[in-house]
Amino acid sequence: MDNVNVLSPIMPMLQGIEKAQSFDTEKVVVAIEGLKSVNSPWGKGVWRGEDLGGLNHMLMIVDAPLSKIVNGKVEYELLKR
Repeated sequence: MDNVNVLSPIMPMLQGIEKAQSFDTEKVVVAIEGLKSVNSPWGKGVWRGEDLGGLNHMLMIVDAPLSKIVNGKVEYELLKR
């Protein structure tokens, strides 16, 4: 689980660098802010937060994965929004 938590913030940054075709901080920030969606270890995410704090800097996962243990076995389910 730790490796997934490390990947979560890195993936949007890598997608921003790829879109900006640059490592320049300002260009990457503009590119990240322009992404309509972001791929994350948890699935597709979209930027939210403007209604809460004025900036779309909160990544909301569109379909959230859920794992649960039932009768000693792990079951996975994708919660659709």
